[in-house]
Formats: sequence, structure tokens, C-alpha cells
Amino acid sequence: MNKAYVKTTLICFVIIVNSTLLAQEAENVELVGRIFNHWDSAIDVEVVENIAYVATGNTGLQILDVSDIENPRVIGYWFNDTGNANAVEISGEFAFITEGRRWNGNEYLDGGFRILSIADPQRPVEVGFLDTPGYAHDVVVSDNLAFIADGESGLRILSIIDPQNPEEVGFLDTPDRAVGVEVSGDIAYVCDYESGLRIISIADPENPEEISFFDTLAHVCGVAVSGDVAYVADGDGGLRILNIADPTNPDQIGRIFGIRNVGNVTTYGDYVLLTNGSRLYVISVENPEQPEIVGEDSSWDYGGIAVSNEYAYFAARGDGLRIVDISDPERPDPDGSYHTEGEVKNVTVVAELAYVSDYKCGMRILDINNPENPEEIGSFDTQGLTFDVAVSENYAFIADSDNGLLVVNISDPENLGEVEHCYLDGYIRRVVISGNYAYAVAFNTCMYILDINDPEDLVEVGFI
Repeated sequence: MNKAYVKTTLICFVIIVNSTLLAQEAENVELVGRIFNHWDSAIDVEVVENIAYVATGNTGLQILDVSDIENPRVIGYWFNDTGNANAVEISGEFAFITEGRRWNGNEYLDGGFRILSIADPQRPVEVGFLDTPGYAHDVVVSDNLAFIADGESGLRILSIIDPQNPEEVGFLDTPDRAVGVEVSGDIAYVCDYESGLRIISIADPENPEEISFFDTLAHVCGVAVSGDVAYVADGDGGLRILNIADPTNPDQIGRIFGIRNVGNVTTYGDYVLLTNGSRLYVISVENPEQPEIVGEDSSWDYGGIAVSNEYAYFAARGDGLRIVDISDPERPDPDGSYHTEGEVKNVTVVAELAYVSDYKCGMRILDINNPENPEEIGSFDTQGLTFDVAVSENYAFIADSDNGLLVVNISDPENLGEVEHCYLDGYIRRVVISGNYAYAVAFNTCMYILDINDPEDLVEVGFI
């Protein structure tokens, strides 16, 4: 099982204790909550009954009710300020999350291994944490142990008997970097990227021992095990099928050529579901020595895979969570989705105008008097990356990443003009107006508080 990672972005909404703070009070503001308005990037997914748990990079864990396949809805989420949620594994009433490092604009922040109580999926609560020495890509839970593919730090084995105090009990370094792991019985199969598939005995978790390996000469990114067969996602080497009846002597018995960038693989009965980012492949392995592609779909980006009943759930990167009916595996049918924004990072609506944060293309203003035919009536390009826009009377306040906070006069949408430019440290990705103050959020560093009594001459009065 593999969870690829993507460098991504976080936008959060900051709730301030009192919307009518005076300037003196604004210097001592307490952060009390967040509400996410979009996902960063859907990377991995696990499904238990009618609940889908999606690891979404910088926007943490998103939890959806998928009882209505065509209309999934978010019912809960968990977010952490430091790491980047790469993978999720569910066991009982706990969610186990691996987090890689995240760049906050100034430095890398450590991620690690986190344990959440999901007894109430609408209110997940972190109960345990352990900082791993590497970049935690993937996790599998077996009995009371968690097996973590920890990048250049190899395979880490943790005791989770006490979820509030996870403890490392064993590890095995691997030649390259561990990006995926699967466990079957007393054997762990580690995807070691350029060093192939490493096969490790975990009969004694405190002293794991490599008993064999299979070098593919490509890049092993994912593995799924079914009985005596391992299905290996081998990057540009396609799908490799190994007989592992004797784990000390793995033997290739079948292969699918011609598919590049293969990263995720899972089994479904006599079929294998394989993704390479842009396409889903359904492969019949009724005879593993003669695998055959029997179905395909390219409706969206395909990432991590989970299967429940007759549906496959895909973490579809920037396309959110996608659900495919695989009751007839040879004719996969896209059946539902939870869609997230693409390059449009945010939108603010005032009266009959929509102010769109268009990332590399600045701010766009749309007349939405006729919602079926919105019309662009103005635009303002910026020097940075536009993540958010807040509007107060005749002014738009633009969160423009490393270009700071811009103020634009919007009294005439066809003739927009910049009237103020505040250069603030950090990546400004969110701005909120409350009363006479603007709250500008810098990615993972701080929040600036500015007096906007005169929008053409902003005054910084505090930060947290």
C-alpha cells in the first residue's frame, strides 16, 4: 500500500474572539478555532462502513459520510499545524496518520506519527504522537503494532497498546527510502523506491530481519498482497506480479508492461486496481501468470485507493474524493464525488458580484446577476499568488502570498487601482475583515492584525 506525497497548500479561516476588538485588545488575540473552506490535495483514503477518511496533505484528515454515494458530505475533520497528512489507516476506534515534513515559508516543520480517537467521527481527537526520524510516508496496523515506511529512516515498528503513548520497539534501515509498506502474517513488504521490494521478517518485532528482496530496476512505490502473490506498483516499470509462497525466494510470474508512473495498487477479488495519477486500470489476475487489462477510466487524477463493497474510493489529488462503481470491474463507472476547488483558491460574494482568488491570475470580478451565465467585468493581476480576497465597502483586500497584502479600490470594477501595499513576512494566504480590522494569516507562522480605518494607509497593531 502506497501513499504518494504532494507539496501542497493550506488555507484556513481564523475565528477571532470578539469582532469588535479595540486596537489595544487586538494586540492580545487568542486563536480559538478554524474552519476549512477547501481541501489541499486528497492523497490517501480508507473506508469503514459508510465513513470515508481522507488524508489531504496540509489540510489534515477529512471525514465524510458516504452512505449516499452520489452525495458524500464532510461530517468532521482534524488538522495539525506542523505535518503534512500523507496516509491514514483505521483500526477500531482509532485513526493512525503519517505526516511528512512541511515547509512553512521559512523552515521545515516535523511531522511524524499521530493517533486520533474517532469514536465520534464528527469530533476526532488526537490522543497520541511520536516523532519519527524520517519522512513518514505510509502506515499499516497489525494487532497492537504500527509499521511505518519512514523514508530514508527505513521501517519503524511502534507499539500502540497504549494509544496515548506510542513507543518504538524496533526498526530496520533500508538501502534507499521506504515509501510504502504492507504486512501479511509475519512478513512486512517494504517499497524501497530505487532499491526494489524488501521482504522483512517481523516475527520478532524488536529485531526485524530482512530475509530477501526483489530488485525491479525501476521505482517501487506500492504493493498489495493476496495469498501467495504480491502485486508491485513499479513506477515506469508497470505492474509486476511475484510468487511469494517462499518469502525468502520471491519469483516474478507475471507483468503488465507499457504503463508509466504506476504508484498505487490494491486487489478486488480476481482483479487488481492500478493507478498512475491520470488513469485507473482494472486488471484481471484470475491467472496471475497472464494478467490482462480489462477496464480503464481517465475521468480525473487517481491517487490512493480504498475498496468497500462494490465501490472503489480514490484520493484524486486536486479533484478531491472520487467514487467508482466497480460492481462490474470491467466497466468501472464514476458514480460520486466530493469536489474541491482547482486553481480558484477562494471566492467572496457581495451583492451580485463574485470576487475570485485566481492564484497565478490575481483577482477576477464576475457579475453573477444571471448565475447560469456569469460575466467577468474586471480583473486585477498581482505580482504574487492570490489565495484570498476580502471586501469592505469600496475596497478589496488581497492575500497575495509572499507579495503581502494588497488593497484595491473596486468602486469601478472596470478600472481597478491599487491604493495600498503592505509587505508582511511570510506567505499571506488568508484575510478576514471584522469591523475596523483586517486579519491576515501567514502560512504556518502568524496572523497580522491591521487597522483599516483608512484603507489607503493601513497600520499594523498586533500579531499572534
